[in-house]
Amino acid sequence: MAVDAWARGLAVASFAVALASLIWNVMAFRRGGSRLRVHALLYDEVLLLWIFNAGRTSDTVERLVVGGTRGGIGGADITDSAGAPFALGPGESRRLELPATILPSQRLAAAASGWDSLWLLLGSMRQRRAELLPVGQARPPTVGWRLAPRTAAAKRYLPLAAVLAVLAVSGNGAAVAIGWTVLLALAAVRAYAAPMRRGFGRLRAERRFCYLGLPVALVATLMPEGSPLVYLVLAYLAGAVVLAWPGAVSRLLEHVAAVRLQLRARSSRVSTADSESLS
Repeated sequence: MAVDAWARGLAVASFAVALASLIWNVMAFRRGGSRLRVHALLYDEVLLLWIFNAGRTSDTVERLVVGGTRGGIGGADITDSAGAPFALGPGESRRLELPATILPSQRLAAAASGWDSLWLLLGSMRQRRAELLPVGQARPPTVGWRLAPRTAAAKRYLPLAAVLAVLAVSGNGAAVAIGWTVLLALAAVRAYAAPMRRGFGRLRAERRFCYLGLPVALVATLMPEGSPLVYLVLAYLAGAVVLAWPGAVSRLLEHVAAVRLQLRARSSRVSTADSESLS
């Protein structure tokens, strides 16, 4: 028995050492390359971009796009205005203050609501996404600085965490208590989150979505298992995916605006034809 205990302990220790070595090698590999820290803030009059290379090798910023889905598809290209392409050596940074008017009006409205991101095409055909956070001030401060929170990118995926919590509540055992705890924590975090801009539409939508998770979880607890419960959870999941997918809401708003324009043009043509027929 003692030999078996020693063998099990040795196996566990070997696994722990191998796992620690793997984690160390991965972290060392990441530190060995370039690591760009991007802060993108949208003021009323200025689009502020602050890019810092915290890695050990140089990197190149080839293109910059505001908005759109993955790869900046459908967004506003600001490469020429930002002076790209440009290289950043280890420890170097570049601070860009661009007029907010370089963005189209529709793109500017979506970015001011917090729906858009900043997409960067880097050297070796790598891409990077940074949250574009709206700030309720006209210009950056003349003394001091404002940086984007490091958790800004992770907070976009809080709706997906709410969906996982609802699924846990609809289960059994300790998962129910864990699910309710997560839902209440998400609701509290979003309730006390101070928006950087009064018109931060994304924050309001995520806050209401986290609040909605509480009655959805209650219904999932009381409702017997079956198709209505599945449809309810699927609808909640679809809303979470739309909110968490970068650029999905702005593209949806653009599609709705285009449909409205088409309907208005069609109605105007119909009214013009009716007036001509009457005359």
